[in-house]
Amino acid sequence: MTPTTGGKPPTRRWKPSTRSVLTVAAGVTLAAVATYSIYHVLSALRLLITIVLVAIFLAAALEPLVWRYQKLPVGRGKTLGRKGAVAAAMLTVVGGLISLVAVLIPAIYRAGTILVNNREQLAEFASKAARSIGARVDAATLDTQISGFLTKTGAWISGSGGAIAGSVVGGLIASLAVAFLVWHLTVEHETIKVGIARLMRNEQKRNRFLDIWDLAMERVGNFIGTTVVLALAAGAVGAAGAVIAGLPHPAGIGAWVFLANLIPIGGGFIGSTLPVAVAVVVDLDGGVGLVATIVTIIIHLGWQAIDNYWLRPVAFGSSLEIHPAVAFVAIIGGTSLMGAVGAIVALPLTAVIIALFAEWKDGREEANGGSEEANAQSEEGNAQSQEGNAQRGAEVDGGEGPVPRVREEIAPLPADRSRDGEGEPTNSAAA
Repeated sequence: MTPTTGGKPPTRRWKPSTRSVLTVAAGVTLAAVATYSIYHVLSALRLLITIVLVAIFLAAALEPLVWRYQKLPVGRGKTLGRKGAVAAAMLTVVGGLISLVAVLIPAIYRAGTILVNNREQLAEFASKAARSIGARVDAATLDTQISGFLTKTGAWISGSGGAIAGSVVGGLIASLAVAFLVWHLTVEHETIKVGIARLMRNEQKRNRFLDIWDLAMERVGNFIGTTVVLALAAGAVGAAGAVIAGLPHPAGIGAWVFLANLIPIGGGFIGSTLPVAVAVVVDLDGGVGLVATIVTIIIHLGWQAIDNYWLRPVAFGSSLEIHPAVAFVAIIGGTSLMGAVGAIVALPLTAVIIALFAEWKDGREEANGGSEEANAQSEEGNAQSQEGNAQRGAEVDGGEGPVPRVREEIAPLPADRSRDGEGEPTNSAAA
């Protein structure tokens, strides 16, 4: 007899079979091996993946400029064409970068020369600043350390000429690869889009894909345009601040601030380093206090406050439709995965993913709404059919309504015999 506890049957413990345990262990092992292999493959192909992502990003960024150039008239009833517009857009971007670098190099060289020539005054200034906060820093020791750092840096540059040359050559090759991919992706933009769309047999899916493609290009173009406009504004403020503070090469300082502000996170801080350093050197060289340094710091801090707390949230919120917190997390994640390239690509990629999710959600809602409408129409059709059947039954019955079904009452059979054994069984018909 099976024992019971409180009237309840005993619980049976599940014992996994050896086969199920081995199956789970094999699945976990295969998943771990696959994850490890994919990670190492992606690590090995990181440079190639970076080049492809940068090329796709730049190709999408060039589209607005290409559209403008493509409509330019070049003769009687002729336009520049797709290839001509792509070439003009790429030359515009490359020419702008070369001009910025040409303006920037003299400013950096001048600031470095003044810094090296006035390192003793810089060490004394740093020593006084340290003493003002209670720290003890010897000016002579600091000067010696600065001189040693400059000497080691010069020795490293002279001794690492081969490595530096190799890095430069590698950068040029990567840049040429990116330019090659950008050219073909931009020239064949419509061909690639239509070719992918033709792979989809469903016309509704094909149209949705084309809408998503155009939406992604629009979001990336909006990001690039907004970033460039904000960087131009920051560069103009930096150049104007250099003129107000009396710093040399204001155009070069503005170019530095512009290039630095193209980086989504930390760009403002990087852009303010060169103007502040030049202002410190100018104040030490002039010996009239820290007027230029204080003015420069106030200008850049004020601009960063306006840019970070007002301009960027409003601009990116309207153009990309991304919450500031989501944008911050996306940039941090992109920087952790791919460095500076990830920081630049993170925002437009996040905007595209959010747009895709919104399109998918809208599509599901439309599909659900369509199915509900079809069900409602089907129920309405059934009701009309039942009503028509009722009307036809009424017509057959002479107009008096449908013929009711009569349930025949069957009398129950009597018992075979009475309790005392008297009488014979009879049925209702015999009676």
